Amino acid sequence: MCYKCQRFGHSSRNCFLKPRCVRCSKDHDVKDCDRENNKIECANCKKAHVASFRGCEARIQHVEKKLHSRQTTVKTPARISPNNTPGYLRTVTTGGPTYAHILAPPNPTSHHIPQENPLRITDLKDSGLETTMGLIKQAANIFEELKKLKIPEIITDLQKMVRELNTASNGFDKISILYNYAYLFDDTHP
Repeated sequence: MCYKCQRFGHSSRNCFLKPRCVRCSKDHDVKDCDRENNKIECANCKKAHVASFRGCEARIQHVEKKLHSRQTTVKTPARISPNNTPGYLRTVTTGGPTYAHILAPPNPTSHHIPQENPLRITDLKDSGLETTMGLIKQAANIFEELKKLKIPEIITDLQKMVRELNTASNGFDKISILYNYAYLFDDTHP
């Protein structure tokens, strides 16, 4: 219920309607209500109660209408068999423990039953873990090399050089500036 206009279906935060008093149903805010001169009247059903009364007939009708307007259809899933399941949804079972089973916290009410095919470190090596770890190490080495290049310092020096070239008045000054910043273009520059 909106506490600004006293209508149902929205809140006062999103209300752009004229205010109606919760006490007397007149077109003013409740803080401006002169209760002594006005009798209490619901803004929705015009009976002798405030508009926020939970037993208001208009409110009850609104709630019932809202409940009945909701469609409560539940679709039952079709029976799935291995023959009509798409290939990308099929799982391969190996008889060993699953990843989720290994990581699950122990259940105090169940007893551990040893599996016939326990997961071994060699299985992880064969699964590509070593390859992944090698790639991570290579990426870390690349980032270390990039840190050594001092790219921010080089960019700052290039910006200085461009500013000086733009202010140079003749070709000799420009050649002199390029000579001073030649280290930026040297392959051996750290």
